[in-house]
Amino acid sequence: MLDYVRKIKEEGRYYNAWINRDHPALYFEALRNCGYATDPMYEDKCRNVMRSLPDWGE
Repeated sequence: MLDYVRKIKEEGRYYNAWINRDHPALYFEALRNCGYATDPMYEDKCRNVMRSLPDWGE
């Protein structure tokens, strides 16, 4: 997990994700836009996981 955070924080291509880390919907969108995941449904899957959590509030 620390390597993941370091990657998102320090690699310039993830800048928009990093600045939106407190806003999950924007964070997931930024990860998709910068090409983080090869799965075209990555953003939707992440949002679905977040929605399944008891304290979700988008």
